[in-house]
Amino acid sequence: MIHDVTAITSTGAQTRARSDLIRLARAADTLDDFVARALAIILEIVPADASAIGTLDPETLIPTGGCFSQASGVTTADLAQSTRLWSELEFGAPEPSSLHQMHQRGILALGMDIETGGHVATSRRMRELFLPSGIRDEARVLGYAAGRPWAALMLFRSTTTFTTDEIAFLATLSAGLGSGVRACLVGSAYGGGTVERSGGSLVVDPDGRVTYATAAAQEWLAELVESNGIEVAEAVVPGLIARLADGGASGEVRTRVRSTAGAWFTVSAQPLLDHAGHGDGHTIVTVVRSRPADLAPLHLESLGLTPRERAVTELVMDGLDTRHIARRLGVSTYTVQDHLKSVFGKTGVVSRGQLVARIEGRC
Repeated sequence: MIHDVTAITSTGAQTRARSDLIRLARAADTLDDFVARALAIILEIVPADASAIGTLDPETLIPTGGCFSQASGVTTADLAQSTRLWSELEFGAPEPSSLHQMHQRGILALGMDIETGGHVATSRRMRELFLPSGIRDEARVLGYAAGRPWAALMLFRSTTTFTTDEIAFLATLSAGLGSGVRACLVGSAYGGGTVERSGGSLVVDPDGRVTYATAAAQEWLAELVESNGIEVAEAVVPGLIARLADGGASGEVRTRVRSTAGAWFTVSAQPLLDHAGHGDGHTIVTVVRSRPADLAPLHLESLGLTPRERAVTELVMDGLDTRHIARRLGVSTYTVQDHLKSVFGKTGVVSRGQLVARIEGRC
């Protein structure tokens, strides 16, 4: 496992590959273009039998989309079943090598053979999902931008294992991978997709099965499968429910999902309660077209704002005045005004109206 890359040395080919990825991250136009070219750069140095780059919501680490190479002869039903198992292993009872646990542990990259000391069957994910499919080893990398995970790279080998040097090299790609994905996603956060649809709801039972769904929710699920693939569609709801369990029974969790057509949706989960406020494990999942305020955190990531400046800006997006922002954040009105002055300077605007228009991509 690799926590940082400060003391890692590289060969000439690795240095060039890392530089190529950074240049690509700055110049990529679309997400599909970035993913395809990034994988070509990476696989030239670290060959693999299969590969995937998935985009993540940086706040929940739930997949928002991705590019997955599929083995020949695998049916959609097989893929759906394996993805449901992947979601259970990734979110329901996560191992130390899950993406969320990697983030919590501060690990940029790991290889399962190295992680388990050569005993990959001790990992339930390897034992139940990958080894039966002929996969002997998996390498995982989290792609970070501004300290937050925006992407996950997964490489698979069927006959050999990843070496310590290869995992060390993959860790050095974290910033290029994360910044490239973030740039592509932020660039599409406003103005992408024009499909308007009423919100939809799903009811999920304690075993994770969708028992009821409105027509709008069924349409959304069908679109998500068609646009992003069954891998993402089968991961969103389990991921939300797992995050809900982590946050307590009375809360609500949200994530954002982008279709490949550029449309953004906000998906939230809450416990389903009876009239007395008690739940039996059922969850209601709601899907709506994302509002500009839902997407503002993604866009703010690219503007160089501090966490407190982002918080102030998000409240401005919600229409709060200085006094109410100060009350919400527990600071003085003068502090709010100082933050706004800094935000105006960084975004090149002179008023709240211009700031909102800038964040929403209208100017």
